[in-house]
Amino acid sequence: MRRPYRPEDQRRREQQDPETGIRVSVVNIPFYAQILAQIKEGRPRFDVIDIDMSALARFAGDEATQELDYDRLKSTRNAGIAESLLTSYGVGKNYWASVMAFRTDAFGGKTPRS
Repeated sequence: MRRPYRPEDQRRREQQDPETGIRVSVVNIPFYAQILAQIKEGRPRFDVIDIDMSALARFAGDEATQELDYDRLKSTRNAGIAESLLTSYGVGKNYWASVMAFRTDAFGGKTPRS
């Protein structure tokens, strides 16, 4: 029986056999302290890492990041990425939002005001 197509299968293939010829190995991200120790020892297991902006700020505060050279990343400026996500040490890729909603009939005509 053939397994159904899953998007992560395609991503995995692309990461393991990129057009650039660069070998890409996907590793699990360890805890912050382990990553920081690898960086400080000069032996990180990664060249690129997918983390959130709060972790990036922590790494920057611990002097464990390198400033990006946007002259080498010229296409980033025209990629439709919000300027607020283009930081000195990383490029954000997601925005998140939380939305609260309520039923208008659930409060007896009194709706929340704040």
